[in-house]
Amino acid sequence: MPIDIVDVSSHDADVVVKTLNNVWGRERPVRISGEGSRFFCELRMSSSDAISSDRVRLTISGDGWVAPASFFASLAVLDGRVDRFESAKERHRLGQGDVAMFPQSAPLDYEYSNSHVVTLRMPSDVIDRVARERLDTREPVRFQGLLAASSAAATQWRRLSNFVHRELSDPDSAFGQPIVNAQLADLVATTALAVFPNDAVNADYRPGPGRVGSASLRRAVEYIHAHACEPVTLTDIANAAGTTGRAIQIAFAKQHGIAPMSYLRQIRLAGAHRDLEDGDPTRGDTVAAIALRWGFRPGGDFSRAYRERYGVPPSHTLRA
Repeated sequence: MPIDIVDVSSHDADVVVKTLNNVWGRERPVRISGEGSRFFCELRMSSSDAISSDRVRLTISGDGWVAPASFFASLAVLDGRVDRFESAKERHRLGQGDVAMFPQSAPLDYEYSNSHVVTLRMPSDVIDRVARERLDTREPVRFQGLLAASSAAATQWRRLSNFVHRELSDPDSAFGQPIVNAQLADLVATTALAVFPNDAVNADYRPGPGRVGSASLRRAVEYIHAHACEPVTLTDIANAAGTTGRAIQIAFAKQHGIAPMSYLRQIRLAGAHRDLEDGDPTRGDTVAAIALRWGFRPGGDFSRAYRERYGVPPSHTLRA
């Protein structure tokens, strides 16, 4: 799953708008205007299956418009300012360090002044799934404002936005691997639920977990073993068992003493161990490539987990 990177530097606003619309999709058309020949934009757009990021630098003042859409999108102001960030119900002025999310059910009007921003974009159904898994919600998430819940939350989101953009801007990033990319999307969705006020976090109703029989638990375990080398979510495991995420978590805790996603991590570590045993450095096999194949970012965390489980560093197994 390669990361798709688009770079544009242009004095022509029409070129920039066409690029944005090609990537953002027709459902969220963009309009940008500026001061004629003084207009200049630097744009870097990085897209993967689960999450995408854009870094946009506009060197003049101007305005723009974005239509409503079904996906989640946010921006963090790195430099300059957004003088007007306005939806049907809210109007804000954003300066350096501020963050905001785009309205999902109304168009956005904005005015900018020599602004430099980074955006994050992801499908709304990823956020809905994470809310179901972690908060036991049943309805799609509805965000209740455009701004972060606090200055600390804004700082957290700005740092995450910079991290994601930096990683996705590298064609050789670990986040180009399907499992690692899905893990990144879950991190961003979880953080979005914590940063931006929404009805899922504030919901009073929590459905009961339901009962998981031995056959259902067996189906969940079989699914994990069969799909461990693919992006797997708690919802996927629960669906295979024919129950809810909360119910399967309780069943795993009772039967195995760990959460299903922790069980999945153990199976992936065992898969990496098998590949390291079968690997051959003379064929070009590396610890990093095998770790990424099984959803582990190379380095400290994988090496520590491997050493704890097998008593030797992964490089020792590959050479043995």
